[in-house]
Amino acid sequence: MVIAGKSKPHVHKKSTEIYEPVRGKLVIYKNGKKFILHEDEKIVIEPNIIHYVEGNETWFLTYSKSGWTMEDHVLVE
Repeated sequence: MVIAGKSKPHVHKKSTEIYEPVRGKLVIYKNGKKFILHEDEKIVIEPNIIHYVEGNETWFLTYSKSGWTMEDHVLVE
């Protein structure tokens, strides 16, 4: 479980990432488009999609298919 502030824009070269807020609302930017998720909603971020999240002490689950690694996580300016 993660508590959101704001993450930096990034991509994953190989993995697919899923975000699911469990307390509060989570704002996700996916390729420049804003999505607002509420508790128990999910969003899938495919490989090579620029994304980041914002929340005000939002609690959320995040997991990735194929597993998260440092090599797969690339920050974008």
